[in-house]
Amino acid sequence: MDIFVAKRLLGQALIGGLLMALVGFGLFACGPVVQPTAIDPSPTAAVLAATDTPAPQPKPTPTSITPLAILLAPSGAEPALVEALLPALEARASQAGMRLESRQALSPGELLPEVRLVVSLPPAANLAELAAAAPQTQFIALSSSGLQAAENLSVIQLPGNDVEQSAFIAGYLAGALAEDWRIGLLLAQGDPQSAALRTAYDNGLAFLCGLCLPVYPPFPLSGYPIVIELADPADQGAWEVAIGELRTWDVQVVYVAASAASPALYQALAQADFQMIGIGAPPQGVQAHWVASLGGQDVIPILDQAWDTATNGQPGRSYQAGLALTHINPELLSPGRQQWVEQMLADLAAGYIDIGAATGAQP
Repeated sequence: MDIFVAKRLLGQALIGGLLMALVGFGLFACGPVVQPTAIDPSPTAAVLAATDTPAPQPKPTPTSITPLAILLAPSGAEPALVEALLPALEARASQAGMRLESRQALSPGELLPEVRLVVSLPPAANLAELAAAAPQTQFIALSSSGLQAAENLSVIQLPGNDVEQSAFIAGYLAGALAEDWRIGLLLAQGDPQSAALRTAYDNGLAFLCGLCLPVYPPFPLSGYPIVIELADPADQGAWEVAIGELRTWDVQVVYVAASAASPALYQALAQADFQMIGIGAPPQGVQAHWVASLGGQDVIPILDQAWDTATNGQPGRSYQAGLALTHINPELLSPGRQQWVEQMLADLAAGYIDIGAATGAQP
């Protein structure tokens, strides 16, 4: 009984477990089918999925303004001076990180903050006004009118208006070259400076040789120099008369005042075989007869000093450009005589010599 009952209970338990397994499998098989979700493998999709904030865009930056230097060269400026200064200023401006512009006029309203430096040539008339209107801008003025330096204004005084000193040195130089002191002077009639020029030229010769009496004839009653005033410096007939008189007195070296000078007159003097001293560069075709020119010394080294002062934030100051020999012909003026004359120029600039032109007295 016990064995039979046990077998029957075991069989029932196995049958029940099998039925429950079948029911569970059926329920699983009849449930809904779940599809897998597709995944975008690209990095961009992953970034966009991670955040909704757009990537930051670069902000625009203002364009930098190059500092500006200006060469103020009015319509009356000396062309040779403009031509000499432009390359030097361009090099200086480039080294300082500036660009250079050349203008004939400048008003206070044009002095924008980027204008760092203005170099002005004569005859600029409004430099003091411009400097006062733009204290942030430095000014360097080449002047022959007595302009005064200011906090942002440096002044290079030129000797170009001192025609009396030029005539004094010309008389001294001509006398050192001519045999028996036979020198001449050509002036323009009606020039208000003629009297002072004549006295200064005469005093330059007297400073060299005293009475300057010739040893050999001819012997002009007035002595040397032979001075001729041209009624019309543009009249070729007047040149021919003057050249004839200079030849009569055996003149060898002639100084031509600026008021009487012209390329054509220089050509006529060269053809007549005179040696010449003048103002400025000699015209083409006369170089073989040109001893030297009288004018201002090379201002570029002085301009370099003034530039350094201005760009280093130092207050403006005054500089002096002295008289100098330029366009020297070494075939006519030896190194020894040149050194002799240059020492005279140094003494003149230092105030050691009174040329006596204003009073008519001899030095």
